[in-house]
Amino acid sequence: SNMIYPDLTTQFLNLTEDEVISIYPNPFTNSTVIEFPNAKQENFILRAYDLLGNKVRVLKNITTNILVFEKGKLSPGIYVIELSSVSKSFKGKIVVE
Repeated sequence: SNMIYPDLTTQFLNLTEDEVISIYPNPFTNSTVIEFPNAKQENFILRAYDLLGNKVRVLKNITTNILVFEKGKLSPGIYVIELSSVSKSFKGKIVVE
């Protein structure tokens, strides 16, 4: 029988989305370059969160497929980034040294 496990499916989709983002260098000290699929030049927003879920950075009006993320005043640590448009959402992790 074809049982569908929504949890596993969701996890798998999230995994494949994660791999679509390229973040280099990572870990980084000053800035890192984030690349993601945006062939249609949609308007994306980047939100960065610390591991407690606090929003630490918001970048709006991203219409390219590549952006430079500056460390700025972020403390060293691990952050989750989410790039979202009307139709797509990508997630990744960045490590600030």
